[in-house]
Formats: sequence, C-alpha cells, structure tokens
Amino acid sequence: MHTSRMLFKCSDLFFHFPRNYTKNKSVICEKNIPYDQRFGKFTCGDIYYAPSKKRGRYPIFVNIHGGGFVAGDKKHRRAFAEYIADKGYFVFNVNHRLAPKYPFPAGIEDALNALNFVLTLADKYELDTNKIIISGDSAGAYYAAAALCSIYDKSFQDKLNLPVFNGKIKAFASFCGLFDPLKSMWKKSPLDIAKDVARCLLGIGVKDDIKDYPFIKELNLLNFVNKSWPKSFLVIAQADSLCGGQGEMLEEKLKAAGVEVTTYLAKDNGEFHCFHLLPFLKSAKLCLKAVDKFLIDIKEN
Repeated sequence: MHTSRMLFKCSDLFFHFPRNYTKNKSVICEKNIPYDQRFGKFTCGDIYYAPSKKRGRYPIFVNIHGGGFVAGDKKHRRAFAEYIADKGYFVFNVNHRLAPKYPFPAGIEDALNALNFVLTLADKYELDTNKIIISGDSAGAYYAAAALCSIYDKSFQDKLNLPVFNGKIKAFASFCGLFDPLKSMWKKSPLDIAKDVARCLLGIGVKDDIKDYPFIKELNLLNFVNKSWPKSFLVIAQADSLCGGQGEMLEEKLKAAGVEVTTYLAKDNGEFHCFHLLPFLKSAKLCLKAVDKFLIDIKEN
C-alpha cells in the first residue's frame, strides 16, 4: 500500500466518530444509489433530505469527500450531509474513484456524472434543478472546482475528454480546497507523502519527469477560472498544513474574473485542515453559521 493511502485511511478512521457522533432524526437517508453503474462502490452516493424542512422544491447540494485523492468515503461525511439536509436541501453525498487505481482525470468525470445523475431525480424528489450547489472539501473541492472548469471552459473539457453537464450550477462551496496540486505535491513533507500523492494521482513513476505529463496545464485549475463561474463560497484555514494558500489563490482568481465570492477566513491555530467537519468545535460552529447564510441566499434568490 502507498504511504499516502495508509495515512489518509488512518486519518478517516481516527476522525470518523468525532465527525459523525451526532445524528439528526429528521433527516431521511437512502444509501448507495449508483450514479454510474460501471465502478461499483466508487460511483455511488447517499441521498439525504428532511421532509419537515421542505419549502417548495428542494434546492440541491452535491457533496464530494476529500481524502488526498487516494482515500476517503462518503460515510465519513454523514453528519455534514445531514446538517446541510436539515437546512432544507436535497443532498447527494458521493463517492468517487480513487488513485492510484484510477488516476487523473477519473474523479472529475465522476463529479460530472454525479451532477448529471441528480438531474434525473428531479421529478421523484421534487428538486429545483436551477439551484444546484456543487461542494467538496480538500481533494473533493478540487474535483468540484474541476467540474466547473469543464462546464465553463470547453478546451478543458475537450482535452480531458470529459462528459457534458446538461444542467446549470447555481453556486460552488469549497472547504479547505486544493486547486493547484503542483504548488503542494512536490514540496518536502514527512515520508514524502506529498510526492506519493502526486505519483498516485498522475499515474507516474518515481523517476518520471513531471514536465512530460500530458495534462500538466489542466492540473492547475486556476488556469481555467473565468467570469462564467457561479457565485462561490470559500472556507480557508490559515493554519492549514495541507492546502495552505490554495484558497487564497482561487479567491484572487475569482475576484479578478468578476465572480461574486464570499470567503470565510479561519485565523486561529486550532482551525486546521477541514476543521468544519468537527461539530463540537466552537470554530466549526462559527464557520457553519456563515455556511447557513450562504445556503439561505442560494435557496431564496
């Protein structure tokens, strides 16, 4: 097993209970709904909704889990999905294919297929397909943003041979996201974890030269941000040891393109990577209040 996979798997096991000890009984969950029949558990999602919170048709929140591109599972975001559903949203909390078995750009294809699938559920669940938020944390935020690159830049879509999304995205929400892997993955790190993630994601060997990688431009999503991007909400942690500085780079690009962006900047040392997933933290509660405002704005406007 790759060192990076072992590390991220251990992290998920360690944090699973602290992230998911709460249970919202008003939220209904339907598990393991396949959005792509080809890849088994990797392309399934869990549906969450709260009938008591429904006001008209449900706005949609598609959530993509993190895990360093090499690990992770939707089950580790169960409490977060319930939280969003309790705000009156229909949540599709999805798995995606993992590296190194499925290298770049497999996860982007999965994000787009998940978006297309949720459109097919509109009549059954009374969904408002004009109000879709695509969201993710860490590597999941990368895949969510990459889906937007494909939707709003045909050169990106064509180069990576990605599926066409047949709907409309209302908003994007990123939690401690990564957007330019080359800024993070080749720096020094304990046990060379960062480099191991890079090799897994790109499907290259130890001695391969990154300059020869055919999709090196497409790896950096900041190259494809444009004015067509939807309203965005970014959670950035200054003490983020994994994705530090990445959110700020995306914020700068979005503002330069004229995209409306709201940023929640967590400045305390205790507000670490993906702190928002730990509901008992005061910092997480404060962050989620800002999330609530964004959700209301998208739902009501």
